[in-house]
Amino acid sequence: MRTTADIATQQNEGISKSAPSLLSALTLPERIPAEWAIVAVVFALATGYSLFFPRFGVVPDEGNILQGTQRVLDGQVPYRDFFSLFTPGSFYFHVLLFRTFGDSIVVARTAVSVYGGLFAALTYLIARRVCARWSALLTSCMLSVAVLPISLFALHNWDSTLWAYLTLYCAVWILQRPHWAWALAMGTCCSMTILFEQSKGAGLLLGLVTGFGLLRACNQIRSERAQLMSAFVGLVLPIAVTISYFAWQRALLQMIVDLIHPLEHFAAVNAVPYGYMYWGDDMRSAILGGSWFRGAVILFLASPYFLVSALPVLGTGVLAYSTVKIWKMRQARVRRWSYYVLVSACTSGLLLSVLATRKDIFHLVYIAPIASLIMCWLLDGGDLRVPMVGPGKPLLVFILIFAFTILGFTQLLSANRLVSRKTRRGVLNMPAEETALDYLAAHTRPGEEIFVYPYGPAYYYLTATSNPTPYDFMQPGSNTPQQFQEALNVIATRRPRVVVFQSLFWEDIRYSFPSTPIQVLASRDPVAEFILREYRPCAVLVPANFGGLVFMVRKESPCAAGSARVPASTNR
Repeated sequence: MRTTADIATQQNEGISKSAPSLLSALTLPERIPAEWAIVAVVFALATGYSLFFPRFGVVPDEGNILQGTQRVLDGQVPYRDFFSLFTPGSFYFHVLLFRTFGDSIVVARTAVSVYGGLFAALTYLIARRVCARWSALLTSCMLSVAVLPISLFALHNWDSTLWAYLTLYCAVWILQRPHWAWALAMGTCCSMTILFEQSKGAGLLLGLVTGFGLLRACNQIRSERAQLMSAFVGLVLPIAVTISYFAWQRALLQMIVDLIHPLEHFAAVNAVPYGYMYWGDDMRSAILGGSWFRGAVILFLASPYFLVSALPVLGTGVLAYSTVKIWKMRQARVRRWSYYVLVSACTSGLLLSVLATRKDIFHLVYIAPIASLIMCWLLDGGDLRVPMVGPGKPLLVFILIFAFTILGFTQLLSANRLVSRKTRRGVLNMPAEETALDYLAAHTRPGEEIFVYPYGPAYYYLTATSNPTPYDFMQPGSNTPQQFQEALNVIATRRPRVVVFQSLFWEDIRYSFPSTPIQVLASRDPVAEFILREYRPCAVLVPANFGGLVFMVRKESPCAAGSARVPASTNR
């Protein structure tokens, strides 16, 4: 006897009575009113939960986007007036946000909270095509509670992930309801992914081409000229408009140079083992030198991180398995297995984009919303059955729920330990010991030129100050000696009154950028030498993150307050 769900599935897919099996069909949840109600609840709850985090903490990388956006708001053009490693989409998107809702870091992070709701909704809708309701809901909840809050900051990584997920959603629609409009939307969203982060966009495009190519080779789809042309137009048009704009702004050549830069410098310096996560000396000692029970508890609490790292790799296995399946059944249309091929091919493409840049846990988290579909398939077990999972599924589900809940709870506890600090770009909750933002706000003027060296772009934005050089961060080994010299020339000419020197950066670099060549660290730093020669320390500041800060002024200028104090680590 057929169930109600089977009947709905057959109606959704238009399967004839002669269809060999309903297992070849895909559910279309968008045609079921009850599913839309569930999606609305999932979106609201996920967004609401994410809104607990938009005022918490600060990371240096966030300043790359926010300070770059501020430069654009001030009339500068990326690549022509300042250096950038990635495509310009996030800059102009945040310009639109700030002009609409106000120039505040809270506005930027609230947008990321909305992304959290969209990720959960898209996960449910795409997973529901082949999975039961419980597994789609469970995966969406675990994603929202524990995975996204790991790095809920205003970064181009999240912007590009949203476009990538929208691209995949359109691609799945093409598989179910082929139409030129879905092809146009898919091409446009893929193009926007490239314009927000070139590596992720390239990986996604490769995944789409691979997925659809395999389906075409296995006789699962037809090559419709209207759809191909629509996808091509959607892909090319936004990129062509962007190229035309930067050519008009006389920045196209420099744009090409800046976007090629990561291939030559950034990737090698940022190379880390797959799934790399800095544990810290205390944590490593607790795991390796403490009791086995304590080490086991710590590893269990970190198990969601391990799962996030494993999911994209499992996706490549799903791609191989499902491709063999449809190849064996290529004389019949098996849309469910075509779905697995397409989605896992896109996931594999995104994995390649991470492997080509930085393979740490955070960059794997940025593709986790899409990779979480693989967890949903394996938990559901409708088509992809893992023999070891079947008998122990209830226990496995309980363990996953418990681990993700505990991780989410610890993140909330950590957030609640922070204290509220008012900055020139909105109120943030910071560690109680943090003193840098208050001190900088008290001893600098809005709009004043200061120089934060080498890596602290968030302080420009949060203090509403400006950087006279084209480089908002200077990373040894990633930036070239010519770029360091260019920054030095600007500083020597403009002589900003204040320099914020990150005195502990070279100690922390072994954890954050462990692949930095030793010859780079051993070479002389003309910028640091100039700062130490021409500026004098006034106060040691405690930042919100790594790299202790020294507030310095020109030697002929008086210290604003406090006595000079030089930490032992100021000199390299």
